[in-house]
Amino acid sequence: MARLAGLRPRAARTIATASQYVDDAVDADIQHHENGNKLAPIVTAHRLIELIENRDVNDQPFVWVPFHFFPGNKGKDFTEQLICRKDSPLVNELINHYLDLHGRPFALELIGLVAHVYADTFSHAGFSGVSSTQNKVDAASITPLNAEAPTATYLDKKLDSFFRMFGFQGGLWTNVRRSIISSGAETASGALGHGAVATLPDLPYLEWSFKYEHSSEIVKHNNADTFLEACMKLHKMFQRFAALSTGHDDGTSGIDFSRVEDRIKSNPKKYKDWKFDGCSGLPDEVMGFFTGCDWKDITYKCCLPHDLCYAYGDPGNKIERKQADDNFYNNLVTRAGMKKWCAAAFLAAVQIGGAEEFGLSFSWGFAHK
Repeated sequence: MARLAGLRPRAARTIATASQYVDDAVDADIQHHENGNKLAPIVTAHRLIELIENRDVNDQPFVWVPFHFFPGNKGKDFTEQLICRKDSPLVNELINHYLDLHGRPFALELIGLVAHVYADTFSHAGFSGVSSTQNKVDAASITPLNAEAPTATYLDKKLDSFFRMFGFQGGLWTNVRRSIISSGAETASGALGHGAVATLPDLPYLEWSFKYEHSSEIVKHNNADTFLEACMKLHKMFQRFAALSTGHDDGTSGIDFSRVEDRIKSNPKKYKDWKFDGCSGLPDEVMGFFTGCDWKDITYKCCLPHDLCYAYGDPGNKIERKQADDNFYNNLVTRAGMKKWCAAAFLAAVQIGGAEEFGLSFSWGFAHK
């Protein structure tokens, strides 16, 4: 999304890394450096198996609430106000504040962090980052609506396994909970976040429904629509940042999201199946030998992303194709460690050989029927 919004590859990668690190920052160990300095990390997530940490009501407001279930600030009492709401006015205030810091040296990292928080308000809407009865779900009511065999069978097994191990009606989760929660901490007996529905909110293709224990209303989710809306909002946020920041934009003003949306929604029958062939026309290992680079880096970090762009690229769109080629060159240099003159030769080869007019298996737009 950051690249589509017109941010440079390096800036987009920093944003993406910072965003992902919100989920990966699970270690609290202080790092000691040779010069005597110390780095004390801030934990922004816990592993699923860290049952005690996840159930710590004193820890939840510092980990799950601010980073994964940003409060929607809507409702008649504090418990309801803690429930995450997608694209809420409160999270937009947070975004505006971070955009105001666009001139700081750590601005990219901040935008990556808030991108994670913002995206989670879409997928995690309806749940809060504290142990609360508001999060409790009738497990028997969880129903995948568009999953056919074998996907439905797979989901049934995953859900059954999840609730047998971590379910709130019994199993390991209840046994551990009973052993660590005192009778005076009744608020900890409820569910945390969307744990009651496992990973269903994070599966982008799924349509599903469920009922909260405190309500008879059936709640329906179409994850594809939710994710698409989140991408549109993130794209807009990144464009705002690109317009404000200095030196991070790529000079293109980005690609209008409506074009991406139309392509995502387009009929899959418009495209044909294809198989990734590595560095088209040449054995991957040979390519690595002659360039002095790891062939796996060339193939999977450079050629694969480039082929994906070429496969579904908009026919006749020279600007989009140039952007894909520029990314290819940058990836060869920064991700594969290739010499610039060598990467330039690769770039020239794809610019000439990948011309749409040739209609080859690796030409621009080759997956279109």
